[in-house]
Amino acid sequence: MTLFYNARTRGGATARIDDAGVLQPLHEIPADDLEPWTHLASDGRFILFYNADSRTGAAARIDGAGVLGAQQPLTADFGPWTHLVA
Repeated sequence: MTLFYNARTRGGATARIDDAGVLQPLHEIPADDLEPWTHLASDGRFILFYNADSRTGAAARIDGAGVLGAQQPLTADFGPWTHLVA
C-alpha cells in the first residue's frame, strides 16, 4: 500500500502496486482532511505522521481497501526530529 500526501493541500491518495508493477489507485483523501505534516514514515503496517514545527505526531493504518484510518495523536512531546526512518 502506498500513501501519497500533498503538504500544500493537506490531501492525498492511496494506491497499490499490483504484481505487474502497475499502480492501482484506491482511495482519494480530500484536501484539508490531513494535518500539516512535515514527515511521514511507515513500518509496513502503520504510518507515522510528524510535524517538526509543532513537535506533534500521529499514527494511522491503511485498511485493505486503501482507506486511511483515523489518525491517533501521539501523547508525548515528540521532537525535535529532522528525519524519520522505519
